Amino acid sequence: RLEPMLQRLLGDDVSMRLVPGAPGACVLADESQIEQVLMNLVVNARDAMAGGGHLEISTRVEPSADSRARPGAEVVRLRVSDNGSGMDEDTRARIFEPFFTTKSPGQGTGLGLSTVLGIVKHAGGQVTVESQPGHGATFVVELPLHGAPAVPAAAEPVTRPGPGGRESLLVVEDDALVREYVRSCLAQAGYDVVTAASGELALAAAGRLDAPPDLLLTDVTMPGMTGVELAHRLRERHPALPILFMSGYTRMFEPGGEAEEFAGQALAKPFSGSELLERVRAALDAAGA
Repeated sequence: RLEPMLQRLLGDDVSMRLVPGAPGACVLADESQIEQVLMNLVVNARDAMAGGGHLEISTRVEPSADSRARPGAEVVRLRVSDNGSGMDEDTRARIFEPFFTTKSPGQGTGLGLSTVLGIVKHAGGQVTVESQPGHGATFVVELPLHGAPAVPAAAEPVTRPGPGGRESLLVVEDDALVREYVRSCLAQAGYDVVTAASGELALAAAGRLDAPPDLLLTDVTMPGMTGVELAHRLRERHPALPILFMSGYTRMFEPGGEAEEFAGQALAKPFSGSELLERVRAALDAAGA
């Protein structure tokens, strides 16, 4: 189901192969968070293949290698392998640290892989990586097998944790991964979503709408116009517009912070799909949308 979205994230220069080898296997985890894990790993692989390459995503049910597991215990292993630039030992040792990044300033927050680790650990699993410079990288996510494998239900509707709605939302985020993740979660919950990659593009998109959006959901730190500046510009047009900010630095919204006027309107990054839906619904309900 995620294949078309993942291929868009990879672009035309990277080919992708899916090898689903665990049909019906179940793990106990938040579905939207596992999707976020997969998207973060895919984007990480894409960035390691600047000149193009090949990505393989596979799943298998295998015996657990954890010495603490009960005899015969099994895990679901999700492997994401690329043939990109690879990593040296020093980089491998630090990749899961929050805010550690090998990208140029302004090109990444360093939260992608730390988010992956946090989600997987919360689900009772672990993440390992194998990589050498010039020989790509393989990330392996291990999650405990939950109960007996179930028979997959054909054509079952996709369900999402958290409340949904039918309102119109303007989502502004310069990071393509986060923007697509947020759009997907909200659209599958029933919302009418318009996206923009910058404040300037958001103003243009809002001007093309037949009616004002019911909510502005925006990143704070973006090239050019910031999310706070965008909020002020749109509030000039629509004074009652509800606003929810997405930010990894929510202290600016606390008393004494530069965005104190929007206190209580920030959703801290990283966030799960259920958290996103709950906060969006709460902001809409508070505004009477």
